[in-house]
Amino acid sequence: MSSFSSPPAPLQFVNCLLPSPPASTTPSQPPSLAAPSLAALSLFVDSSSGLILDSRTAFYGNPPSTPVDCGGDILAPGFVDIQLNGAFGVDFSAPSLSLADVAACSARLLSTGVTSYCPTLVSLSPPVYAKVLPVFSSYLSSPPPSAAAAAAVLGVHAEGPFFNPSMRGAHEPSNIVPPSPPTPATFSSVYGAPIDRSPIVLTTLAPEQPGALPFIELLTDNRIKVSLGHSAADYETGVAAVGAGATLLTHLYNQMTPFHHRKPGLIALLASPAPPNYSIIADGVHVAPAAVRCAWEMSRKMVLVTDAMAAMGLGDGAHKLGTMDVTKEGGRAVLTGTETLAGSVASMELCVRKMKEFTGCGAAEAIWAATGQPASVLGLEDRGNLRAGSRADLVLLDKDTLEVKKTYLGGRLVWERDK
Repeated sequence: MSSFSSPPAPLQFVNCLLPSPPASTTPSQPPSLAAPSLAALSLFVDSSSGLILDSRTAFYGNPPSTPVDCGGDILAPGFVDIQLNGAFGVDFSAPSLSLADVAACSARLLSTGVTSYCPTLVSLSPPVYAKVLPVFSSYLSSPPPSAAAAAAVLGVHAEGPFFNPSMRGAHEPSNIVPPSPPTPATFSSVYGAPIDRSPIVLTTLAPEQPGALPFIELLTDNRIKVSLGHSAADYETGVAAVGAGATLLTHLYNQMTPFHHRKPGLIALLASPAPPNYSIIADGVHVAPAAVRCAWEMSRKMVLVTDAMAAMGLGDGAHKLGTMDVTKEGGRAVLTGTETLAGSVASMELCVRKMKEFTGCGAAEAIWAATGQPASVLGLEDRGNLRAGSRADLVLLDKDTLEVKKTYLGGRLVWERDK
């Protein structure tokens, strides 16, 4: 006689508002017809795999467990931050970075609703890249036990060093180099590892630099996404870069040639026939509210990023960004002794609220800019959405304030705001 044990009962989240993805994201469709929305529905999760179930078949064979009552609030995919330089005292560009640092920061990010992210490195020297990047390679190949209750590391965003020196911003000028010659040897000489064995999944570069366009093709051929930024490129060069494989603009407006009616620059790509996604720091410091709204009215392909640095989550005072000294005061972080912004100190939770406030969009649209849009930039289909088969990495948001109340990984509660 064979024994049969029933599979674990699926989890059922009830009394919640679920954000839907846009009906269409094609440039030709009016944004009003493509807007995401909220719907009062239940969500079912396989408690064994931690994956979202099809609500039409979730009941078959096994009734759900005791429902999780969401109190009428918004149950959304966990936030995905593809540009995060550090937080809670951890600087991802520090030569002394350790596995414990990455694990600690990843765990604390859950309090901001972030469940997946790209640790982001500023422009570093080859010896420092050779120290820092192997830490992420080790973390990705052999995650520590604590990673099961922490935001997932998706791979590294290398913000630099292939910039226009005049648009370097808070990056160390001695580290800025051109991507020339555009060969795998150039990649490995800068980052310290072969291009096919690097933890880098996203690179920001200036397309007008010598060798940049064939270098974009090299990167994309090796499954590394390319974003355009820290650049003085004209519109035509931007179009050529998108044609070569670039799919994103890094922190729109910041360290980018301002829009001019005769020389529109990269910003005009938002209205081009094949517009890329664009990231924006909607903290009210890096970009004026009216400029956020202008970008939104040009293109709905907005990707919220924090561009946060180690001082995020900490008090005012002296901090570090790589080897550079930074001073935080209130909601601003600047290179010490200057007015140059050195990343942000904003959480993704704040950026979602500010985007809704600045653009007048709906809650579901702001949530999509922090979930589905960044996931799509990386080509990820298993997170950033609530489709069946996706990871049940979730965040419960107050329906009125969009404040993060609870965070779930695989349907399991891993963080809850103190009541």
